Amino acid sequence: MEKTIQNSMEDYEREFVEKNGILHTNRIVEANALKTDFLDRLAQHKTVEAVIDVTPVLLDIEVPGQLDTLHFKRDKDAIFLPDSNEVEIEVKAIELGFADYSVVTGRSKETKIGTGCCGVVPKDFSEAGFQAGDRLWMYGNGMCKTLARSPAALVTKLPADMSFGKVCSLPPGSLTVAYALHQAIRIQKGDTMLVRCSKLFLEAAIQMAIAAEANLYIVSDDETKKEILSRTNLPETHIICGSRFSKSLNKLLGGRGVDVILNSVAGDVSQCFECLSTFGTFIDIADNRDHAIKLPSHQANSNITTITVNSALIAQERPQMLSTAMEKVIALAEAGALKPFVDAKMYPLSKVKEAFEDIGAQSEGGKVVLTVERQDEIKCIEARKKTYRFPPDATYVISGLGGLGRSVARWIGEKGAKHLLLLSRSGGKTTEAIECISSLRRMGVTVETPVCDVSNRADVEKTIAEYRATMPPIKG
Repeated sequence: MEKTIQNSMEDYEREFVEKNGILHTNRIVEANALKTDFLDRLAQHKTVEAVIDVTPVLLDIEVPGQLDTLHFKRDKDAIFLPDSNEVEIEVKAIELGFADYSVVTGRSKETKIGTGCCGVVPKDFSEAGFQAGDRLWMYGNGMCKTLARSPAALVTKLPADMSFGKVCSLPPGSLTVAYALHQAIRIQKGDTMLVRCSKLFLEAAIQMAIAAEANLYIVSDDETKKEILSRTNLPETHIICGSRFSKSLNKLLGGRGVDVILNSVAGDVSQCFECLSTFGTFIDIADNRDHAIKLPSHQANSNITTITVNSALIAQERPQMLSTAMEKVIALAEAGALKPFVDAKMYPLSKVKEAFEDIGAQSEGGKVVLTVERQDEIKCIEARKKTYRFPPDATYVISGLGGLGRSVARWIGEKGAKHLLLLSRSGGKTTEAIECISSLRRMGVTVETPVCDVSNRADVEKTIAEYRATMPPIKG
């Protein structure tokens, strides 16, 4: 009291109330303890946990270029049920290459990591033709995760004796090259073939051309030539070095030209067409390239076929076109004609930083394999855990399908509720409501949207009575 009376005019409280000997004012005072607790609940928390103890997670990076900020975070798509044409696997091995290294170092516009993985089907996917326990190889975008899914067309079964690590260790670009040689064209025994590929596709192209018994020629630099000669039986004259490779090759072939050219190198391709025979085929691999090559105009009337292959685009737009190529890759690997990449090392999921450092040291042709074990401890970043879950055996009634009603419905669905009764005058006919209902059903939530005026008690009682027989008891 004394302090209040003696305060200066600036601090003088003009309104106060005395209750039980204590003066109360209407001044707002910052509650630092509550503020700290609130911010702590919003903050992300870094933990180290075993794979078996975390919800489905995927690999991400906080600061591209700083590999020590690599971490795993909750896979938000995992709450949705797979579509009828999709298959899901518990991931056991993941293949990582230079394209993924470009993502984590900020050199690529892409944000998702991993294009291939292997694993085990956890339950039956009868519509897609797969059963629990099937061992699969999966292709897709963003496969560096613990639970992966993809269209059934981008999945193929593995032989019982073929390890996950072996499949993920196959040469980089194997699927793209298999599609180019065995589906885009039908390469034949005895075809004369020229390979002008970057290191990303070179190993796969060499092995598959040899397996097809093609008469193979390769454009290479001196260092790569030594590597090729050390692990193949190709004649030294079939590996051509130098800037004027077309002149050297035409001299070797007596001017006949080659039947097939497989190219993945950007820039001038005019020399390639100087080597191509009439009725020959030029295949350009456009994976991981931002722009198309410019084809020589004078070849337009030479009965030459030109084909561009972009496996990522095919997977996105027409995944069924890659099915045969995936089966071909596994068949070649099973026969021993396609061998694991010699430099592919295996790292546990807990050593993901070291894995990417290894890829960086290998440059463009680099590849590593991440193995996934249930006890692997991984660095995770997530919001503070919220343990509350809505019981799945109850019905929750929400009034309105406007912005607030839709947000509440999604939140309750994400928290485990499996039965929602959404009351509105429109009956869920708006575009936004239809999208919300579809999203909830993909989570496995049973959603009913009767037309009901919630301001009319009789209408509400009638609606609830109608659904009482078919839905669990209402809880709140």
